[in-house]
Amino acid sequence: MTAEPNPASKVQFRVAEVSSTDPDHPASELEAYREDGTGWWSAKSCSFPQEIVIQLLPYTAKCIVINQIQILAHEANIPQKIEIVLASCGGNTDKQPTTFQECANVRRLGYVSLDSNESSNHQARELKSIKVGEEEAAFVKLILHRCHSNQRNGHNQVSIIGVTILGKIVCHDHQEFDEDDSRRKDEISICDKSNTTEIRADRNREHPTQVVQQPADSNNGSNAQLEPNIQCRLNILERAKQKKAELEVRYE
Repeated sequence: MTAEPNPASKVQFRVAEVSSTDPDHPASELEAYREDGTGWWSAKSCSFPQEIVIQLLPYTAKCIVINQIQILAHEANIPQKIEIVLASCGGNTDKQPTTFQECANVRRLGYVSLDSNESSNHQARELKSIKVGEEEAAFVKLILHRCHSNQRNGHNQVSIIGVTILGKIVCHDHQEFDEDDSRRKDEISICDKSNTTEIRADRNREHPTQVVQQPADSNNGSNAQLEPNIQCRLNILERAKQKKAELEVRYE
């Protein structure tokens, strides 16, 4: 029987650019993700869309392949949708890009829609898990559109509490990169995109944040709208995995 593949690991990153920032909630908060944290907030009464550019680390790696992006939204400062754009050198050069603008290969994956959160009276945080197959990336750009209006968001801000990127680092010979930093081997479970996870906003830091997972409406899924070519590749990959699993069962 074929051995199970190693699960994806967290890919470290730094925030390279943001459109605006609330001084009390800088973008650097995203680099030290906590479920009970306050994350990054846009400036008050900002223009839209707002953009966050994330540089994947180590930037000296020849290739970083990502499998999934997880985005934890704020309970009140909620964008109506978030577009996801990936950028890489495109494999045509040994020189790694140091800015998003230097990347030769830029592609839009699609977007996810976020709930207004009225049903929880803005006491829950929505976690979006977006499977992207296997995509090479040096940068990830999140484009946040206009916020959902509510009484708790008087300055029409948008906010992201946390971002987790799952994937692997690949060397020049396309073998997985084994880094000494043990944090890069921190394995976490992958949530299927057919599930919606809500993380309750914790007002009291002395008590742990509750995590409540609920099955999403089968008609809505995760509200992820992927570009047709990306969705096609995901469908082909999923069919190949199913066929391989059938063969493994047949010859056990």
